[in-house]
Amino acid sequence: MDSVLVAAIISGLLQGAVYGAVALGLSLVFGVMRVVNFAHGSFLMLGMFAAYFASKLLHLDAYVGLIVAPIVMFVFGYAFQMVLITPLYKRERAFVIEPTSVLILTAGLWLVLDNSALVVLGSSYRTNPTGLSAVLQFGALGIPVARLISALGSFVLLIALQVLVRRTDIGRGIRATSQNRDAAALAGIDIYRVYAIVFGIAAAVTAVAGALLLPTFVVYPAVGFSFDIRAFLIVILGGLGSIPGTMLAALIMGVVEAVSAQFVSGTYAQLVFFLVFVVVLTVRPQGLFGRGLVQ
Repeated sequence: MDSVLVAAIISGLLQGAVYGAVALGLSLVFGVMRVVNFAHGSFLMLGMFAAYFASKLLHLDAYVGLIVAPIVMFVFGYAFQMVLITPLYKRERAFVIEPTSVLILTAGLWLVLDNSALVVLGSSYRTNPTGLSAVLQFGALGIPVARLISALGSFVLLIALQVLVRRTDIGRGIRATSQNRDAAALAGIDIYRVYAIVFGIAAAVTAVAGALLLPTFVVYPAVGFSFDIRAFLIVILGGLGSIPGTMLAALIMGVVEAVSAQFVSGTYAQLVFFLVFVVVLTVRPQGLFGRGLVQ
């Protein structure tokens, strides 16, 4: 196989793993709350800024954000759910599949967060490279250590989220609520608290993705928008609520983009993924692993 093509595939896998980390939080919200969070990209932006300022204020490496940013964003996500979304759910007692009011609320939050960040922080592009700037050489192929750490961190995040959902009491409550909310409530589960925990976890997971992304990317108020559409496509392609499916779809997206870019321009490379997306959903409308919620 041509060395350039091998390099493109490896680069695509590394980038796809980061895409997967960004999409995992959205997948969890889809699977449990069944609500499209239009503010997901804004959560990523806040997580990246939290990691950036934590590193600058503490005068430590960029990866210190992996500790600070998830805590900040969990509190933010939990509070947002309890204060603003929970009252809407209580008012809509029918628990419709996709409450329109919540969709409108998250869309409004997206606009508020992005524009507030623009006013407060300005439109400047900020970078925060890590001290781990070495490059691993495998023959003619060079892999930056920072990108490798980001990819490996994404898989650690995937495993941790799977363990949380499948092996803990909180995870059992999440799965019970996703399968039948009314039955879960009758069994004594505080479903509104479950919603808040899920939203907090989703925000924290997105913050981890942002902290992993920060050393190799720039952060600015509109950075979330560039990942938003990708995250939605990945979650749908992987199957709603399927955590492994989300990561697999992300890896496919990364490889398709990277390999296509060797033959066509970057814009057309993204078009190739859209074509793959349409073809896969034509064959499997439920997505790659779309057999149920929170798999």
